[in-house]
Amino acid sequence: TDESLEMALAADGSYLPARLALASLLIDAKDLEKAQTLLGAVGPAGKDPRVQFLLSLLAVHQNDLGKARDALGGVLTAAPDYGAALALAGEVELRSGNLAMAEQHLGKAMRQQASAGVRRLLASTQLRQNRPGKAIETLQPLLQQTGARDPALSMLAGEAYLANGDVRRAGEYFEAAKASGSNEAVARTRLGQLALRQGDVERGEQELVVASALGTQTTEPDLLLVSLHLRRNEPSKALAAAQAFIKKQPQNPTGYLLAAAAQTAQQDRAGARASLEAAIKLKPDHVPALRGLA
Repeated sequence: TDESLEMALAADGSYLPARLALASLLIDAKDLEKAQTLLGAVGPAGKDPRVQFLLSLLAVHQNDLGKARDALGGVLTAAPDYGAALALAGEVELRSGNLAMAEQHLGKAMRQQASAGVRRLLASTQLRQNRPGKAIETLQPLLQQTGARDPALSMLAGEAYLANGDVRRAGEYFEAAKASGSNEAVARTRLGQLALRQGDVERGEQELVVASALGTQTTEPDLLLVSLHLRRNEPSKALAAAQAFIKKQPQNPTGYLLAAAAQTAQQDRAGARASLEAAIKLKPDHVPALRGLA
């Protein structure tokens, strides 16, 4: 426990295993400041690969990918087959957009130990490389073990099957992912897209409306709704969707641009001009708004 480890360090501050174990627990508990203090006081053992690994893990939690990469470089130089460090290095490169390097690290981590976490990261990398078939192959052992019982895995599988053109399987996995509160908005957005693709406009709209209400941080369902209503010559509904976008992200000029498009379709030139001017006020060099106003 934390208390036992703290007592061990109080008795012997140089006892590295206790310091590492406590720092790891603190990072897992998101007590990053205390973990930073603990690792910063490690003394001469600071170059130990285990210490550097925890520093890199801490940096990832702090979203400092450059610092994490630097620390992991030292770890992998000293211990090139350290599986956890390879997996973390793959995650860092994936989040940085360095997909080839991410695949290299994760492929090596897979050869060390094909854990569920490594498989997910590798599949995400392959999906972003536009290799959905390979991503599905990577995920298969996990899908056979947990299948639809893991909403995050279902979401990833749904994206892979959708990118691979298997709409039916994608829909099955998105339906499973919908059961999770953390994934429901994105899953419903994808289900809405699938329904629209299949010509089921009513269900597509329903899914997107729910996704919009759930996803306070995402505007994708709002964008899709505005586009749908404009295509269907429903400017009032398009304007309502644009206003929902604006309410979520009032500092994003795109919402006002969408509102202007709906108002133009309503022949409300004054309203469209006001929306475009609001967009330009937020971002004076916003070219689409400038073009629309002109």
